[in-house]
Amino acid sequence: MDNCDRQNPRNARYLNWIDMYGPAAASVAAGLKTSEENILGLSAIESAWGQGPFARDGRNNFFSLHYPSPLSTGFVTTADGKVKVSTYLNFASSAKAFAVAYGHLVTGQPSAHTFAASLQNAGKYGINRDGTKVPSFVPDVMSVASGFEERLKCGR
Repeated sequence: MDNCDRQNPRNARYLNWIDMYGPAAASVAAGLKTSEENILGLSAIESAWGQGPFARDGRNNFFSLHYPSPLSTGFVTTADGKVKVSTYLNFASSAKAFAVAYGHLVTGQPSAHTFAASLQNAGKYGINRDGTKVPSFVPDVMSVASGFEERLKCGR
């Protein structure tokens, strides 16, 4: 399979995400000494590929950051009204806020496994409401990050 073929819907999804958010993700990744695909993968998962309620409609929260958080422009509440979730101007400010809030957990973690595991072990991502770990979180981040890694070779 040619990972650069945009006629393939799976490739197109990854390549379009890279086109839209790759430069900001690359900048944040460089500052954290991690990989661009880790930032892209986490943002795709946490925002349901931009279709989640906190990423849509100008809310631009691609990293599920709760309010208050750095660079936030305000907040919206979850459907149950129990949690305030930050809003941002754009993907770049959401990614920078992630770096400020949780960058210390992932700095120098180039592999998707250690990147995701560090976030989960700190209780920041991939945690159920009852405090238990979501078993699929680390493998999901690894899988999506791998998809980005393969397609970043296509160039921009």
